[in-house]
Amino acid sequence: MVCIGWVQTAGVDDAYGDNAKYLQPFRTLWEGSEGIAWLTATPRKNLEGGAFYLDRSPQRKHIAGVFMTDGSFTKNSEDEVDVMMKKMEECVGV
Repeated sequence: MVCIGWVQTAGVDDAYGDNAKYLQPFRTLWEGSEGIAWLTATPRKNLEGGAFYLDRSPQRKHIAGVFMTDGSFTKNSEDEVDVMMKKMEECVGV
């Protein structure tokens, strides 16, 4: 799995506008390209199967709970799901 980070491009600007600031830190086009090139060229022994890479290092893939704390998987409790569903129903007027 590859994660090169967000690259500052016109496409990101068009898609996210002022909200792009939440995607920081941005990579340059070279940095984004370099990450992909490294993953394709490095020997298999340097890679961890199924890992999510950023800056040539495996990164945490899962966050859990309301406050996005580290976890072994991303999962919310039934109560948290119920609250989210209620808020979604209120937003769409159901």
